[in-house]
Amino acid sequence: MVFLPNGYPHGVRRIIGVVGAVIGCLLIVGCSGNGGLDRLASSARRASPSPLQPSPSPSGLPAAVWVLSPLGLNLRASPNPQGQVLTTLSQGAELNVLDLVAATDAGAGWLHVRFADSGTEGYVSDDPALLIDEAVSQHVESTSGYSNLFPSSWSLVSGNPAVMSAPPSDQSQASLSIQTATTTAQLPKAPAAAATELRQESPILIYGKTTYLTVYKLHSGAYEFVASAQFATLAALFDFHQSASAGSGTGLFKTLLSSVIIPGG
Repeated sequence: MVFLPNGYPHGVRRIIGVVGAVIGCLLIVGCSGNGGLDRLASSARRASPSPLQPSPSPSGLPAAVWVLSPLGLNLRASPNPQGQVLTTLSQGAELNVLDLVAATDAGAGWLHVRFADSGTEGYVSDDPALLIDEAVSQHVESTSGYSNLFPSSWSLVSGNPAVMSAPPSDQSQASLSIQTATTTAQLPKAPAAAATELRQESPILIYGKTTYLTVYKLHSGAYEFVASAQFATLAALFDFHQSASAGSGTGLFKTLLSSVIIPGG
C-alpha cells in the first residue's frame, strides 16, 4: 500500500497507487525465490505451441514406392530429365516418398525420395510404368527363365502356368497367370469360360514388345484381361482375373506387365 499526502490531485494519486501495487506484486514473486519465476516460465512454455514434427509422407502420397522397370530407374539430383544421375536403382528397389514435385510440362511429375537401402535422397519420375506403390516380390520361373514382379501379399504357385493370387481377404479376388510356349499358336485360348468381349487396349509394352490386351466380362460377373506376345526365345500368355466389385479397370494388370523380363528378349 502506498500512502500519499492529501495535496496530490486525485488522478495522480490513482496512477501512483496502481504503480505501487505492481511493484508490490513483483517483490512478492522475488521473495518467494526462483520457484515463482520457474512457475511463470513453465506456464509460458505450456502456452507456446510445440513445433510440428515432419510426417513420414505428405498427405495423399504413398509412404513408399518400388521400382518396376526391368532396366532399373535413375535417381537424379534434381527433378528434371537432365538432372545429375546419383545412382541407377535396380528393379524391386524400395524408395521412401518424401514429397511430390508437380509436373512443369505434359510429362509426369517427380517424387522426392530416399533410397531405403543407402539413405540417398533424390528424385525419380512419378510414372506408373516405372513405379508401384505396393510392396512387391520377384518371381523367377526356373524352367523358362522369365521373371516378373507381383504384390508381396499375394501367394505364388510356380509352374507352367505360374499363378499369383491375392489373399482371400482381398475383395478384388485378383490373380495373374503366366503360361509359356514356343509360339503363340501353342498357347491356350483365353478366356476359357463363357464371356463377352468389352474392349481392347493398346499399345501395351511387354519387355520391348508392343501388343494389346483384351477386356472380357465373364458370364459369372467377374472380369478377365488377356495379353500375349511372341519373344525371341518363347511366347507368353498373361491372363488376369478380378471380381465384379473390382470393375474393369486394367491398371494393376498393365503395371505388372511392365515388370516382366524375358531372357533373350
